[in-house]
Amino acid sequence: MNSTHKTLYDHCDPGVRLHQFSEVAMGQQLDFTVIKFTDSLMIWVGVKPARLSSLAVAINSMCAGVKGAKLYGDPDDCSLTLARKLSIRTNKQVFLSYNVPPGTVPSTAAEARLVTEITQFPDMF
Repeated sequence: MNSTHKTLYDHCDPGVRLHQFSEVAMGQQLDFTVIKFTDSLMIWVGVKPARLSSLAVAINSMCAGVKGAKLYGDPDDCSLTLARKLSIRTNKQVFLSYNVPPGTVPSTAAEARLVTEITQFPDMF
């Protein structure tokens, strides 16, 4: 490989970052995975065993405000609400999956931890 190609590859940024962290709330460990793309986020919140039981998407549009949709899962879980709030906070499209059994940990605990992470590690969001 000549040096010209090496230089091109050295400066190549894939635009994808992975950030994982945990929080214990009400005696239950919540695990968080954030995949940051150039203009969007995929956020998974859940307990073990890991599963993907719901998915929502939201985007904050300057023209139309925050728009969102539940892609699949329980229509009454908080995935869409959290996706909307985080889309406003990050100004990005947010795909969010909230996989915590009802009645075990309030979604406000997960939201608070996500806000803390966004504040402490803004480059990961």
